[in-house]
Amino acid sequence: MKNTDEQKFMMISTDLINKDYLSTLSGNAIKVYLVLMKYSDNDSGLAWPSIFRICDDSGIRKKETVRAALDDLIVWGLIKQTTTGGGGKGSNRYIVASGLYNRRFEDLSTPTEAEQEKIIKRNLRIDSDNKRKNKTTVK
Repeated sequence: MKNTDEQKFMMISTDLINKDYLSTLSGNAIKVYLVLMKYSDNDSGLAWPSIFRICDDSGIRKKETVRAALDDLIVWGLIKQTTTGGGGKGSNRYIVASGLYNRRFEDLSTPTEAEQEKIIKRNLRIDSDNKRKNKTTVK
């Protein structure tokens, strides 16, 4: 069963809240995860929104910020990414782990402390850059 415009809800596993995700993932990563959940097939977890679609639906302005959020979700085992097509210009497809229908990526380990620290530092840098840019555009 696929998500359609008529469906106004989606199920998200409580694992997202019960584990360390909320305290470690950036708000942008959570937004991107929710957008991927919106577009994922209920049975397979497969989704293939473009980076531009993810930007538009999440309200994130920069493609680089979306890519950083996708990297975080991959590291935490919340999504798997594959590329289709050839020549380096293929489409990204994502399998979203929702905790439903046994789509958990238990084989992916929790990030090491060094990986977590790297994610946190990058997210702080992105937040700082965005705040600085917002100040210059507000003047």
